[in-house]
Amino acid sequence: MSFDREDYKLYDIDVVTKNQPLFVEQCNVLHKLIQQSVGDEDTTRAYKRYNIFQISASSLAFYKLYCEVIKNVRDYVGDDRPLWMSGWMNFHQPMQVLNWHNHLNSICHGYISIDPKDTTTDFKDYAIENQVGRLYLGPSARLHKVVVNKPFAGHRITIGFDVSDDQDCLLVQSGDYNFLPIP
Repeated sequence: MSFDREDYKLYDIDVVTKNQPLFVEQCNVLHKLIQQSVGDEDTTRAYKRYNIFQISASSLAFYKLYCEVIKNVRDYVGDDRPLWMSGWMNFHQPMQVLNWHNHLNSICHGYISIDPKDTTTDFKDYAIENQVGRLYLGPSARLHKVVVNKPFAGHRITIGFDVSDDQDCLLVQSGDYNFLPIP
């Protein structure tokens, strides 16, 4: 199901909603693997050095999630031009959630809530209530931040991604080694 509002879209991803404990368990394992692989405690800060969909490629749950993300990206973009997608894991305690930022140099940005806790993503003109299985897709340049509505234990987990249609530049020249082609 999708919800159209202004120039962004929200989608409910059933594979996450119906399998949230499995996704949380696998994200905990993936978090450790990413930390070991890239040598950084913060998997968000290290986003240019891995792609969450590549690291999780042998997981059936993440395969199904990837297929849903791709389908919804195509719906949001509205055509079949060549596209590439980065992907990373936001794995934060309450004091680590993201402050104001944007995602320049891509045509759209998205994230899917795996274990969003009681948080909202504030986009200045509107706010998204983060819910398990909710996928947001919208303009990349739009400033946003995460707001903790109620302190929580554990980690807030979301999967973030950017989509690019830039066919003529070598993304690796800018240090972005994490883009995969979208079928």
